[in-house]
Amino acid sequence: MTILEALLAGIILYLLLHFGARWIVSIMSERITAKLMTPEPLLQAKLDPESQFIIQVTDTEIVCHRPDGICEKVAWDDLQKVEILTTSDGPFPPDVLWLLHGKDKGCVIPQGAKG
Repeated sequence: MTILEALLAGIILYLLLHFGARWIVSIMSERITAKLMTPEPLLQAKLDPESQFIIQVTDTEIVCHRPDGICEKVAWDDLQKVEILTTSDGPFPPDVLWLLHGKDKGCVIPQGAKG
């Protein structure tokens, strides 16, 4: 084997290792990202009661559709105060709640609500 052949073999080996390693890292990072973006069953179970609350925000009001069929709403120009209530009830029952106070109406929104 001549020096030129050995040098060429070394360059080819280097390129295979370099681009092969980059390819493997790329595939592994895609798999890790996909795993991190998929909610864990425990986390989904924790947010399940909260995620049944559906929130709609419009230019005029905030509406909370509760799982029991009750619909609470507060108009933006009626909103007097916003509170965040935390309890020690978690992790499974809702333990962080947004309390929206209007003059005559109010709205309670769990942090894990959809919308």
